[in-house]
Amino acid sequence: MKKYSSRGGRQERPKSGEASGDRSRSSTRSSSGSSSGAGSRPSSGSSSRSGGRFSDRSGSGRSGDRFSEKSGEKSGFRSNDSFRGRSGDRPGARSGDRFAERTFDRTGDRPRDGARDGARDGLREGFRDGFRERPRSSERDNWVYGLNPVLEVLRAGREVKAIYILAGRRDKLDEVSQAAAGRGVIVKKAETDFFDSKFPKGHQGIAAAVAPRQYATLDDIMAIPAQKNELPLFLILDLVEDPRNFGAILRVADAVGVHGVVIQSHRSATLTPEAVKASAGAAEYMPVAMVSNIKHAIKTMKDEGMLVVGAEAGSKNELWTTDLSVPLALVIGSEGKGLRRTVGEDCDIIVSMPMQGMVNSLNASVAAGVILFEVMRQRLNKKQH
Repeated sequence: MKKYSSRGGRQERPKSGEASGDRSRSSTRSSSGSSSGAGSRPSSGSSSRSGGRFSDRSGSGRSGDRFSEKSGEKSGFRSNDSFRGRSGDRPGARSGDRFAERTFDRTGDRPRDGARDGARDGLREGFRDGFRERPRSSERDNWVYGLNPVLEVLRAGREVKAIYILAGRRDKLDEVSQAAAGRGVIVKKAETDFFDSKFPKGHQGIAAAVAPRQYATLDDIMAIPAQKNELPLFLILDLVEDPRNFGAILRVADAVGVHGVVIQSHRSATLTPEAVKASAGAAEYMPVAMVSNIKHAIKTMKDEGMLVVGAEAGSKNELWTTDLSVPLALVIGSEGKGLRRTVGEDCDIIVSMPMQGMVNSLNASVAAGVILFEVMRQRLNKKQH
């Protein structure tokens, strides 16, 4: 496998001593939605990976079953051993069959063959897709609203079926009309009731009917740094559920030059109209990979030679003294709970930000912004020297 080397020579990862720290961490809490600053764990030997495309040093990678976790929880697809029918708990089909209850044979005690086969086929399809999880799209998700998101969706090239503008709107009407005309998209006038019934406050009297956004695969985004001849920088979100936080994170990720964002397929915010609006259109340019379990993505990135850095309050490893000028994946925790314990244990190092105020946590998107800009500062400084 091709080894990664920077322009100035082979990229060195931090020594094992730099990646070690105190295993204890404290979780953060925030009323507005917070992520963290830090917590740390020892990582002896974690700095070296074998066979990684971003590392050339020998060493043993972490071993483990792809579909198992240290905590004993089942990863990947969750299975249900039973479901409740009309006459109580009955044995049901395995996870993949969303229609098990509907196809239950009322005259017997087992599902019909079609339900059982559907469960088996659905499970096979999920594992065949590997990291890729195909989200269910809804009619509601086929909209983009707000001035900047609509302009960016026109510029980015996603299929746009029609633009709706509030009757009487004048601000930047010419700019929108020209962008739509360049794409051959029709522009329609609509009344206030149309927008108020479909979108929350802040729609600005403009919306676009669009094709569903496509998610990338993990392999897709991991190929981007080599294509751009850049040092890898990825962002992994550990169950960030607020769409506005998610959108704001996509906005700062685009500003810093992150190559891709990884989210989990369940219990996580997705590319909804609210998230796209909060991103101010940056969601159109930021590749987002949806996986069944982010722990699998973390393992894959570590095997490829990347340093995985978690953010959690209470770590002895301060952000400013940690070398972030290496191939890197940053993990940001959820609002209120921060990083899950098992996710933190999978990180090579946990960092925190020193704080002087009475509140000891930051919003997830703010924490992500502070850390990502520190990564950029260190990398630019290293280039200059």
